[in-house]
Amino acid sequence: MVNPFENAVHPGEQRSFTPDDRSLSHSASIQHEALALWQQAALSGRRERLSEPTHIDTGNHAELFGSRADKSVSAETNRDKLMESAARHFKNDPEKLLAFKHDMSAFEDRMGKAGAVDVQKTYAEVQRLLDSPSKIVKEAERVSIASDIIHRAAFSTQSNQGMSNDCVAASLENRLYSRSPAEAAKLVTDTVLTGRFTDTAGRVVTVSHATIANSDGELTADAKKLGLEPRSQGDRIMQAIIRNEEYAAMNSVDGVNAANNGLKYEIGKPTKDNPTGEFVRDYSERPPVDVSISHMGMQADSNAVYSGLSSKTNERDFEFSDPESTGPNVAAFKHKLESMQGQYPLVVVVNPNEEPFASAPGTRGLSDLNHAITVEGYDPNTGMVRYRNSNFGSREQTISADKLFDGMRANLDDSVVAAVAKVFKEHKAEIDQHPERMGTVLYNILNQAEVAQRLQLLKRLEIVAGMKLEHYLSREQERELGIAPTFFESIFGR
Repeated sequence: MVNPFENAVHPGEQRSFTPDDRSLSHSASIQHEALALWQQAALSGRRERLSEPTHIDTGNHAELFGSRADKSVSAETNRDKLMESAARHFKNDPEKLLAFKHDMSAFEDRMGKAGAVDVQKTYAEVQRLLDSPSKIVKEAERVSIASDIIHRAAFSTQSNQGMSNDCVAASLENRLYSRSPAEAAKLVTDTVLTGRFTDTAGRVVTVSHATIANSDGELTADAKKLGLEPRSQGDRIMQAIIRNEEYAAMNSVDGVNAANNGLKYEIGKPTKDNPTGEFVRDYSERPPVDVSISHMGMQADSNAVYSGLSSKTNERDFEFSDPESTGPNVAAFKHKLESMQGQYPLVVVVNPNEEPFASAPGTRGLSDLNHAITVEGYDPNTGMVRYRNSNFGSREQTISADKLFDGMRANLDDSVVAAVAKVFKEHKAEIDQHPERMGTVLYNILNQAEVAQRLQLLKRLEIVAGMKLEHYLSREQERELGIAPTFFESIFGR
């Protein structure tokens, strides 16, 4: 049998790929025909990169509450009670008391009269946290977390994921605090006081005491180089709640009776092998098994996780991580963004190797293929989208809908990826016999794409082919392609 990879071009050689190359076997011709199709269809639609986005800082979502709130309800009573409690706890720290008052005022401004019910209920939850004892955290931490809740309720889309892999959880936190601040406050308060919360399905989900009490470790030099910023304890607890809700639903689906007898998300002290301090353990095994490497970041349906934490029943699809939800082209994508008015903020999954996300402070950061951002709104008149990136702080930025579409789909043509992956899948036995030649073939294919698209192309090929392809590339080839592992990837793997 003729080896379909015997004519592989090595790095540095020049050769044009055409389906009419008579020196190639039939299988290799298919491969090169697919590559030619990739060149013609997938790469011809490159758009000019726009200038770097400007930075604003608003975060006002009062319009979300106009159609459902009772405008006759006032939060005056709960406000007074909360202020009395805050004055007691911050009597020796006037600066923190002033900041607390500022956040309350900003929260009320964001919600407007239409959000008075949510403001009233949020204040009741925060007062309960301030004035109730907890065996999990010290009093100073409990008071600090209460301040974190009010601050996040006021500036609802500015959550930070810190050094964690919880970008989706951070975006879901933004959505919860924007649209359901009282429910978000209750989730955190219940968890801090009791170590557990009850989701909308009635499941009682526990969060480990260490996860609640342990603060994030100091940022490493490598994390600082990436541009990461520390996250607050309140943000960390809410993101842990979201991650454990993900697994509570998953454990139930898998037939486990109790929500806490399967996968659990926990935060502990960072280790050499796990510098973020995030762990996922399978408690259905005895003893529990650490499965952190295969569960980095959320993998469940974000909409389902959100529904498990919020009683809102009028939510629509808000995740744009696949072609069905983005639409087949930019025009359809813009129409979808416009139709989502009143449903913002949205969780949007982008390719972190595509601009402007690839050159956000640092490089690719903690993710190699998927990264979630929070989209706050879309202006159809200007075609501009407002968003925040929890991986690198929380400044509001703008991006054109065209450029965001690129950042989500990266101009990858699904049919081309499928054609190339099919060749690899059909010749797996031959690939295993000649791994070094496969590495060269893979290098040549990836080298045809833009640098920012290569890693996503590799991952797409792996998914469609059902094969692990990355290990065929040498480290030298990875460096030349611009897809060498980041600091975190070198530890955990991709």
